[in-house]
Formats: sequence, C-alpha cells, structure tokens
Amino acid sequence: MNTSTPSRSIELLEVGLGRQFQTCRNVEDDNLQNTLFSSLYPDGHVARLSLRSMHPLMAPVVMDELFSGIRWNEITYLPMGSLKSIQKQEMYLVDEVSCNAIASRFHECCEALLSEFDLLVTPCDIVTQQDLRVMVIPDRVLGINDWKGWVRQSVFSKSRLPAGGSNYHYPFVMSFGETQARGELKIMDDAIADRHKADIIIPRNCLKPNPWPGFGPFSSGGRFAGPVVLGIKESSQEEQDADRVRNLLDGHVCKPGCNTFSSNTMRHALQRACRIEVIVNNGSEE
Repeated sequence: MNTSTPSRSIELLEVGLGRQFQTCRNVEDDNLQNTLFSSLYPDGHVARLSLRSMHPLMAPVVMDELFSGIRWNEITYLPMGSLKSIQKQEMYLVDEVSCNAIASRFHECCEALLSEFDLLVTPCDIVTQQDLRVMVIPDRVLGINDWKGWVRQSVFSKSRLPAGGSNYHYPFVMSFGETQARGELKIMDDAIADRHKADIIIPRNCLKPNPWPGFGPFSSGGRFAGPVVLGIKESSQEEQDADRVRNLLDGHVCKPGCNTFSSNTMRHALQRACRIEVIVNNGSEE
C-alpha cells in the first residue's frame, strides 16, 4: 500500500504580450502530490493557464491556439477545463497522451469533464492503492444520503490518519475500474463490512459522472473487486460544509449515448465558459 505519491509540479502559465505563453511571475507552482492524477498517470503532466490578464477579445484566438496544442518544456499540452478552475479564471492543460486517457475515463463526455475533472487533481492527506472490494448501492435505498459512504475500519487504520468520532465524515476521492467517485466516508466496523462482503460502500450518486439509470456497470447497484486508488483528507467543519454544498450542485448525469467528446465540442464548451468568466471579471473593470 502506498500512502503518498511523488510530488510533480503543476506549472502556472499566463498569456503575455503577442499572445505568447509564459510562466506566471511571483507565483509558486502547485503540485500533484497525493492526487488521483499522480497515481493514474505517473508519466502525465498538468499545467494551469491564468486567464486573468486576458482581454475578452483575445479568448477565441487563444482557444484556437490551445486546441492546436501548445508546446511547453518539450511537452504538447491540450486544454482540459473544469468549472472550478474556470471560476478562478484558470484553465487546466494536460499532455496529449493523458488527455485522451482522461476523456475515456469520463465516458468521453465534455459536460462530465467540465463538472468533475478537478477531482483528479484534488490534493489529499493520503493516497492509497490496494486491492479492495467496492459495493455501489442505489441512491433510493433507505438511509442513504446522496454522497456519504463507509470504509472498513481496518482499511482506514492503514492510512494512519486520526480517527474522528462516530459521526465524523472524511472527504474522499477514488478511482476503481473505469470510473471514479467522490464524497464523504464514515468508518464502519469490520464486522459490518464482513456482513456486506465489502471494504467500501458508496451510493451510486458518488460516481462521477453518475450514470443514467440503465446505463453503466453500476446503474442498479453492483460490486467491484480489484485495484482501488483511494484519497482521503481531513477537513474542518467549514470545509466539510462547503464540500456538501459542492456535492449537492455537482450532479451531472451521464445519459445513454452522451459520448460526445471531440475537439470541437470541448472547444465550444470551454469557449463558452471562459468567455463568460473573462467578460464578467475583466470586462466589468473597463
């Protein structure tokens, strides 16, 4: 079991004079340590492009350049936006090999990528990779509350994180099989886990993207046994409350036949989102 992943930088870029991409000055690079991305794509690269200094009229032109692929430090990057980053006037860029793999993980659905990509780069206190049994249950089961699941006591103990009270919830992100999930976990006794023959139990709503009923391997509840990458973090009550609001809002449902990922559809989705943010944040100052 690994309890951490290597630190790799997320370079911060901006658009300079003449639409040239350059390193953001006086800003420390972020990193990919203890993220799902670092475990799933050990050779992958991520950058963040600041949109703060970009004039609204530049956005379409810059987008055209981005979707052609930009070279930075001998790596070709393609845009892979998320609503969370765009709201901060930033856009994620991912190397082209990882870009295709990530699109496949998210059902090649642009809307799912925009809603959920940031869970891959969410920093955690620990990231473990081990063989586990995951049980996905329907949201309609009595007592299930949207994004809250359970983790076996002995599995959690290996993380060496301090155990909270019986009602303490730990924000988590997780990848298993060909999907990923996020939400909150409570600790369950090993005896209860044995009764259900599972190490982790989560409602279907934790799956990101959440498959439409009748679509996907866990549409009516199901089981998975195999390699699982699990990231857990401690958080304050304020952070937990913010996560609950976010989980309520992040409810993109992947419908049958929604695999619409292409450079054009992603381009339009990102252009629309970025143009709104740039205009709101920069245009209002003029």
